[in-house]
Amino acid sequence: MSPDQPAWTVIQTRMDGTVNFYRPWTQYKVGFGSVTGEHWLGEKWNHKNRDSMRGHNGMKFSTFDKDQDTWPDNCASTFMGGFWYYTCHSANPNGVYRWGKESTPYAVGVIWHSWKNTYDFSVKSMVMKSHVSHVRSGAQVVLASLLFTVGGDSMSYHNGMKFSTFDKDQDTASHNCASSSMGGFWYNHCHHANPNGVYRWGQEKTPNGVGVSWNSWKTHNYSVKSMVMKVRPVQPE
Repeated sequence: MSPDQPAWTVIQTRMDGTVNFYRPWTQYKVGFGSVTGEHWLGEKWNHKNRDSMRGHNGMKFSTFDKDQDTWPDNCASTFMGGFWYYTCHSANPNGVYRWGKESTPYAVGVIWHSWKNTYDFSVKSMVMKSHVSHVRSGAQVVLASLLFTVGGDSMSYHNGMKFSTFDKDQDTASHNCASSSMGGFWYNHCHHANPNGVYRWGQEKTPNGVGVSWNSWKTHNYSVKSMVMKVRPVQPE
């Protein structure tokens, strides 16, 4: 990995079947397992990368000549950017580019507060994309349409789906996909990938499609030996 690229965050690992992934919503929310073995990271990956946007929800876009924030002064003028400011920001993507530690003037850089837990560090690069939200009740997630040189793309089918568990059915099928597929995932109707299914390495037929499967590689009836899911901030092209 290039030193200029952000590090990957591993959000899930399957490797030996020592951890049960057929769990309720609350356990997927907080995470389970150990990062040294099989695990699901839970909301920690969302908080790390996205919490800085929460306060800006529902705000109007402001610039130095059009003040629409909720602060008595003009946030865009004070923090030298244009954004959906409130009073004033926990993210300043359109601030002054001044990569690295800063102190004066305060918080005018390209800030992402929840990453460095500070307003005086300006990030090196940032890309904003729409349609990404928290894995929570009523929320949707957009999964990347990854290109796999061997395994193929089994993720596009799940784009825009809500996360489902056996006790929280949010898929598009008439039945509960998490229950029938024995996992927790962004099921559609039902899946092309089942990373959190039952660990049963090798060919399977009965019950159908409940293993750790990747349909575009080995079909629904083959449970893979290992799988890792990772996320990282998008890099500019």
